[in-house]
This record gives sequence, structure tokens and C-alpha cells, in this order.
Amino acid sequence: MGEIAPERIGKYAVEGVLGRGAMGVVYRAWDPAIQRRVAIKVIHRHLLEDDNGEQLRSRFQQEARAGARCVHPNIVTIFDFGTDGGLPFIVMELVDGRDLRSLLKAQGPFEVSRGLQVVTGVLEALEAAHREQVVHRDIKPANILIVGDRNVKVSDFGVARIDTSELTGTGMALGTPYYMPPESLRGETVDHRADLFSVGVLLLELLTGFRPIPNSDLGAPLAAVETANHLSPGERDALVKLLRIALQGNASQRFQTARHFIQALAGLQQGDATLVLTRTEEMNGSEQIRGIPEAATPEPEWSPDILQLLEKSLARFVGPMAGRLVQEDARSYDSLEELCTSLSRRIPSPEERQQFVSLVETSGARRAGDSSPSLGPGTSATHGRPDVPVASAAELARLSEQLLEFVGPMASRLVADAAGKTSNLQELYELLATSIPDLEERDSFLRKGPRRARSRR
Repeated sequence: MGEIAPERIGKYAVEGVLGRGAMGVVYRAWDPAIQRRVAIKVIHRHLLEDDNGEQLRSRFQQEARAGARCVHPNIVTIFDFGTDGGLPFIVMELVDGRDLRSLLKAQGPFEVSRGLQVVTGVLEALEAAHREQVVHRDIKPANILIVGDRNVKVSDFGVARIDTSELTGTGMALGTPYYMPPESLRGETVDHRADLFSVGVLLLELLTGFRPIPNSDLGAPLAAVETANHLSPGERDALVKLLRIALQGNASQRFQTARHFIQALAGLQQGDATLVLTRTEEMNGSEQIRGIPEAATPEPEWSPDILQLLEKSLARFVGPMAGRLVQEDARSYDSLEELCTSLSRRIPSPEERQQFVSLVETSGARRAGDSSPSLGPGTSATHGRPDVPVASAAELARLSEQLLEFVGPMASRLVADAAGKTSNLQELYELLATSIPDLEERDSFLRKGPRRARSRR
């Protein structure tokens, strides 16, 4: 039984149905104000009219809040939230891709390199979400979109838990059972490590086609790996070692962060079980795998000049979030080459990744980084955070209103972040313009700013 598609939802003109599910419908629509196609998710009306309707309405709004807090190239962007005819709706980025569930069904298990690329993209998205205290809680193939050949987009924060929310407390088991850790199945309050367990199940399914029975022990998953003939002996051994950690029933014995998980994948990529454990012990600490807290380790020391150069280069492709991404990755790498490689993975387009690497090569960051083994102060002169405000509070508020129509509720946050990274209003406009994907919309935004402002294409 399907609901008839409306002609409009709020200000948006509905063009067709993208998909239907038990909870609601996703429409393809057109935003006439800024000439952009979007996706709109609406809950089925009959669900809002039953006894749990108000809770479902609150959870739907929570999805919008959770998604809007998570700004990352591997996360579907939330633009807007509203109500039409009593039905709440979420407006989001329209992603031209296929979900991982349909790809698995059509193609079967992935080759190791492709599977690891997808899982790494999911983990990088979760790293950004967890940094905002958002736990997805429903990581599964149907909620992961593949754009082009390998670009990854994580969607559907419909059961996400924000740490300040009380909607998902103890006793409420939410998510999809096949991918849920034991603590979720028991209805206990979960943290970010629940998502990492789900990624472990996802990795197993991607590389072997096997999906374990919920709350089962490790016997069946590891047996599925051992009988996966398309994997080499080294790959099978490395995958077994990794899954023994990823699928632990005790959260304190799993990977403790998404970054830890990403580092351990390096061993699987090389089919080296020893490297899996070595990288895991380096990041988690072998004692923490047994549930003992990890000893603090010093973070790499980076020259502020080098980090500013990297941020300036990355901002051309990912916008104002560049500073946060640079600071995050800089804590995990002490090699400039490794740091640049990690940052390039934040950029969805392969062509733009190469452009980023070329920019770094010509920006002076390489030379500054190579000039001192300790990566001390660099030699390139760049402006730092200005000592005086780049614009008045009134100007920033007006700028947030102008940006709102192009990027939705995240506008004020982007303005606040970008204001601390620029020295004048023109640079501020140019940096904010990079957060607008469509080039025509970007030019439209820039025309509202200083006359010298130009699009960074």
C-alpha cells in the first residue's frame, strides 16, 4: 500500500518517489528558491496517528538534529527540517548512488581492496559523528550509499543517539538486529563502540557474504572467513585476527575508536595478521584490548604553519570543516606524507583528491615539513587567526542568513568556524563559498558579498 505523492512539500516541488519503506517515503524534489534538487524524507501518516506517534515524531526531529551536527564528505548532508500538513519532513542532499545492500545482492562479496575502501569511508564518517557525540546505532548496508566507483556516503541517522537526548535510554533496543552488539540487543544504553561492532559485521559481510545470527559467538563468523576461497591465506588469517577484536561482546575489548579500527585495517590490506595486531596494539594498547585503560601517548608535534597550509589547501575542496579535519588527523600521524594521504581521503572526488595533493606540493608545506625532522616551525608565511574580529556580530549574522538558503541549518556554525580562519570579509566569503557544492549557487552567494570575492573552483 503506497501513499500518493503530493505535488509539494513545504516550498519544495515533488518530482517523484525515490524509495518507500516501513517507516516512510523519500521523495525527489526541487528547491525553487536556490534551483537545487534535494531528497525529502517523510514519515507515513498512519504511524504518527498511533500510540507511539509523538515519540516517533520526536525521534524524527532528532534525526534531523543529529545529521545536521555531522558535517563530513562521507555523510549525507541535512539541509532543512519542517512540517507540512501535520507531517514532519527532512530535506537532505540528493545522492546519485546505489545502496550497499543492493550492490552486495547483485555482485556478491567484494574484493579486499574495495571492501576496505568502503569500510574506511564508513569509519571516517563515524569518526566525525562520534566527535559530535552522535552515535548512529543503525550501521548496515542499506544505510550506506556508494557514489560512482567507490565514494561512500552514510545516511539515515533515524535512531541516532545524541548524548544530550533522553529518547534512547536504557530498555529501548533500537537498530537492525543483525548488526547490533550484545549491549544493544539487551536494551542497554550504548556508546560509540556499538557503531564499531556494526562496522565489524559489515566488514565480514562485505568480504565473505556471511551475516552472523544476532548475539551469536565468534565461531560462525570466523568459520565463514576460513572457508572464503576468494581470500588468500594471508588475508583470511588477518581478517580472523581483526574480527576477533571488532566483534567482541564486551565493548571494552573492541576497537575503542574509529581511528583505531582504520589503523588496524592496514594489516588486512597487506594480508598480514601480525601487522593487524601490531597496529591495533599501537593504537589501542594491548592492555586496553583486555579491558585495562590505555596509557596516554604523546601526540605528534606539528608546526602551526604547516597545519595552516594544509587547512588552506583542503578548504578548497571541503569548505570550513577543513580546520577540524586537519587537527583531527594531525593527532594520528607524524609523517607529512601519511597525513596528506589521510586528508585526501576526506575528499569524495578522485580528481579533486589529486588536485589537493598537487596544491600541497606547491604550497610549501612539503618543504617546510622536510626542513626539520621534528617538524618544528615552518618557513612559509601564512596569516594565522586574526587578533581582531574579521567582521562585526551583525555582519556575521547577516552572512549566516545569506548562507542559510544554500546549506540549511548548519550555516551559522560554518560562519563561526570560518570567521576564525580568515583575515578579512572577502576571504570569509570565499571560504564559505566552498561549502556550497553547486557552482552556480556558489557564484550566486558570492555576488552578495564584497565585489572582489571570487569562487574557488
